[in-house]
Amino acid sequence: MVRLPSRHALSAPFQSAEAFRDFVRAPQTAGGREQIGNEKWSNRDLEPTPPEERTWTAMSLPVYWFTNMFSVTGWNVAASLMAVGLTWQQAFIWVAEFPFNGINVIMGTLSPMLVNQPDLARYCQKPWHAGALQGIVAFTAKVLVLFLGLASTAVLTPTLGKAYWNLWDLLDAILDHYWGPAARGGVFLVSLSFLLAVIATNFGSNSIPFGADLTGLFPKYMTIKRGQVLCAILGVAVVPWELLASAQAFLSFLGSYDIFMAPLCGTIITDYVWAKAGNYHIPSAYDGTKESAYCNYNISAWVGGMALGLPGLVAQYQPQAVSQAAKDLYKLGWVLTFTTASVLYGIMTFFIKPRILPVGYESVPLSFGYMAKSGRDGFLDGERDGVGVAVSPVLTAAGDSSKDREKISEMNV
Repeated sequence: MVRLPSRHALSAPFQSAEAFRDFVRAPQTAGGREQIGNEKWSNRDLEPTPPEERTWTAMSLPVYWFTNMFSVTGWNVAASLMAVGLTWQQAFIWVAEFPFNGINVIMGTLSPMLVNQPDLARYCQKPWHAGALQGIVAFTAKVLVLFLGLASTAVLTPTLGKAYWNLWDLLDAILDHYWGPAARGGVFLVSLSFLLAVIATNFGSNSIPFGADLTGLFPKYMTIKRGQVLCAILGVAVVPWELLASAQAFLSFLGSYDIFMAPLCGTIITDYVWAKAGNYHIPSAYDGTKESAYCNYNISAWVGGMALGLPGLVAQYQPQAVSQAAKDLYKLGWVLTFTTASVLYGIMTFFIKPRILPVGYESVPLSFGYMAKSGRDGFLDGERDGVGVAVSPVLTAAGDSSKDREKISEMNV
C-alpha cells in the first residue's frame, strides 16, 4: 500500500538549515545495523540486503522476466525486419541461417538483463534462486515474442496494405480498418497487456538499475528512489521517441547498444567465473583506499571489445566513412565484442592475478563460490557476529592472518 507523506513530513526539511542538510543526505543504514565502511562509500541502499528483505524465491525472477520479455521492444524488433524490406520468409532465413544475426537481435535486447542482474538478484533468498532457470525462461520467451511479432506482421500486411513495425501504429491501423466493439475491446486488452510489460521492462532494466548505479556514484546524497525519479525525468529529456522514428533507426539503435553492453557482459562474467572463481569479499567493496582488494579501474578489456565494433557503428550513420571490412565486423556484433572482451580480460587476469581478499588472508582456501556458501554472504569467518550486517574489519598492510583475525574478534566483542 502506498502511503502519502503527511504535511509535517513535507515541511520538516525546511524548518532549518540543519534539517534540510539531514534531508538531503542519504540514509546510512537500516535501523539497528552496523554500517560497512564509511558514509563516503556506502548508504542504506548500497548495504547488503538484510535477510528479512530477501523474499524472492526460485520462481520470482523467471516469472518476472517471462512477463518482461512480452514487451513492445521485442515485438518491434521482429516486425521491423519486414518494415525494412524483407519478406517474412527472408526474415526467418535471416535469423535462422545466419546465427550471428539471430544472436545479435536476441542478445541485444537481453543485454540489460545480464548487466543489471545484481540489482534484482540481491532480493533472492538463496544464490541459486537467481540461477540458470531465469535465463532459460527469458531466452525462450524472447524467441517466442520475436516469432509472434514476425508472424503477426506477415499475416496483417496484406490486409492492412503496409508492414507496421511499430506496435502502436499497428493497433491504430486495425481500428482504422475494423472500427467496432470487438476490435476496440481487443485493442484495449492488447494495449493494457503491453502497457504492463513496458512498466515491468522499465522497472527492471532502467529505473532500479539507474537508481542503483547513481547511488554508487554519489552515495552521500543519492538513493535508489531518488535515482528513479531522476531517471524518469531524463527519460523524457533524451526524447526516446526519436528512436522509433523509423524501423531502420530502431535497428541501428539496438545494434549500437550491443557494442557497449556486450563487452561489459563479457568482462563481468569472466571476472566472476575465471578471475574470482565466484568469490567476492563484501567489506572490501566499501574500501576506497589504494590498499583495497578492489581498487582497480582497468577498463582495457571493455575498450578492446568495444573498439572492434565502433567503426561499424559509425557506418550506420556515415556509410562512406568506413571500410567494408569494418562493416563486416559490425555484423558479428554481440558475439564479436563479447568474445573479444572476455578473452582480453581472461588473458590479463592470467598474467596479473587479481586480489580477491584483503592482505593477510592469502591462505584462505578459496574453492569456487566459497565466499557465498555456508551463510558467509561475502564475509570471512569471524568478520561478523552473525546478527545483522557486520562492521568492516581493520585491514593490515601485510602479514599474519591470525593477528588480523584477533583484531576482528576484538571489534565484534
